[in-house]
Amino acid sequence: MDTPVAKKDHLRILFLTIDESATLVNLKNYICAETDTELDYMLFGLPRSKNSKTIQDIYFVTSTGNIIDKSISFNISFKEPLRSLFKFIMHCYAFFILFKIIKHKKYDICIAETSNLGMLAWILKKTGKCRMTVFFAGDIYATDIKGVVGSFLIFSQKLLRKVSYKNNLIWYINRRLKKWDRDHGFMAKDSFIGGIFSFDNKKVIKYSKYLKNMQQICYIGRIDQHAGLDIVIRSIKYIRKKIPNITFKVIGGYSENDLLYFKELAKREEVSERVQFLGFIKDIKEVEDIIAESALGMAVYDPHKESGTFYIDPGKVRDYLEAGTPVVITKQGPLVIRDIRKYNAGILVEFDPFDIADKIIEVFNLTEFITWAN
Repeated sequence: MDTPVAKKDHLRILFLTIDESATLVNLKNYICAETDTELDYMLFGLPRSKNSKTIQDIYFVTSTGNIIDKSISFNISFKEPLRSLFKFIMHCYAFFILFKIIKHKKYDICIAETSNLGMLAWILKKTGKCRMTVFFAGDIYATDIKGVVGSFLIFSQKLLRKVSYKNNLIWYINRRLKKWDRDHGFMAKDSFIGGIFSFDNKKVIKYSKYLKNMQQICYIGRIDQHAGLDIVIRSIKYIRKKIPNITFKVIGGYSENDLLYFKELAKREEVSERVQFLGFIKDIKEVEDIIAESALGMAVYDPHKESGTFYIDPGKVRDYLEAGTPVVITKQGPLVIRDIRKYNAGILVEFDPFDIADKIIEVFNLTEFITWAN
């Protein structure tokens, strides 16, 4: 027998996401903690490579904290754009897993991030599993992928976006993203704009007690050739002339090809021993400890490339600041730069290895920096 839809004063929410996003954190910490709301969520992680395998993380977490792990792995490592094609296929496969898990459940609201998951929310609405569905338009899709596979991916993402717009409500993260959608032909019948950037005050208080390693900087996020890591690695070459023991710790999943690219770059720049690729770390506490002990967190974006980062508030910035770690961020970047400048929460740099190196060396030499960072 299907679980009946909740009464008016009790909500059942299903959240579909690709990671432990700020939206999910806010739902758990504020909505569910302070109201009579049940929250189930399914996490469809981005494909990651490990030991020549491609791993697709798929988790379903119930409102009572039970975790159903449906992750799968393949003995092959994909290059782009095949990696993106694989991700698309895995999202379709994950829908059947999701439908099986919630076979005897119904929800009042389903919120879905990304166009792939927005399509799944629409299908759930059509099959009567959700009374109301919300597409969280928190990112753009790539429009510059080359080749036959690239053309297929652009077409499929455009189609998925159109289907996602058939949900009851469109939730834009900001006006910049809403304008991008309108400029690309996506018009919402019902929508609202609501930011999701917030801090966990308990973490801020906890990590404010950590002492900084004044010879360590860090990065958390995707490890690919569009993440600005190449510029940071090149900057290490110049930083080490003044700070010989500087260490750059890089946290995040990667494909074997991207890892090889960055390792070869570090070797050419003669900084291999100064750059540590830690890979995907499942233990959130371990990740937070690394960030908290780092003097700076890197968030460098190429202003010459259209990137989804310019339309969102990237999670890595929240992660750095929650851990009490000032941010190094490019001047032409996401909207959160305004707050970083306003509250003196980081260093604004050009997308240039020399400028990044100069700014880091400059602040490391300030006696006030240790007080500021701590």
